[in-house]
Amino acid sequence: MLVLGAGGGVGIAAVQVARNLGAHVVAAASSEEKVNFARRHGAGGGVIYPCVAPEDRREVATVLKNSVGTRGADVVIDPVGGWLSETAIRCLAEGGRYLVLGFTGGIPSLPLNLPLLKNCDVLGINWRTFLLQQGPRNDANRRELHRWYREGILSPGITAEFSLHDGGKAIRILADRNAVGKVVVRI
Repeated sequence: MLVLGAGGGVGIAAVQVARNLGAHVVAAASSEEKVNFARRHGAGGGVIYPCVAPEDRREVATVLKNSVGTRGADVVIDPVGGWLSETAIRCLAEGGRYLVLGFTGGIPSLPLNLPLLKNCDVLGINWRTFLLQQGPRNDANRRELHRWYREGILSPGITAEFSLHDGGKAIRILADRNAVGKVVVRI
């Protein structure tokens, strides 16, 4: 499994859940610090991609492909979007799944020939819709997450805490893309 944005809040949750389910996780993030954070939380491998779209995206595609092996990733988790989405979907294995969780890097334009050529699924993950339509499954998932938390194999990944008075500092960290893990504002 390839997790984009693995050093962020959603990414670090995905890394831990995938690891707990038995997946080999490759953490992809924009800095060595973020990749190392994901490794400390269970990623088996890591790869750094640039914060902004490079002139030649084929270089990034090659780096990502090399990180998941010649077969490709069975699953890509993408909370980032933007220019990275097209690059990452090229790393999928035949019949893989590309899970869209967000667009912190912008809403991507995805050439639809890629899912066709890869014979893969592109699936949007909307927790609110799942909660409303799959209440019993959501409850079961929540119980499992709580169990993992109690057992110490799931962490919220909090790396910074601020008072409400200093909430602007937290927002600045997020806006500058310097956040690693979860940044919390206490009310």
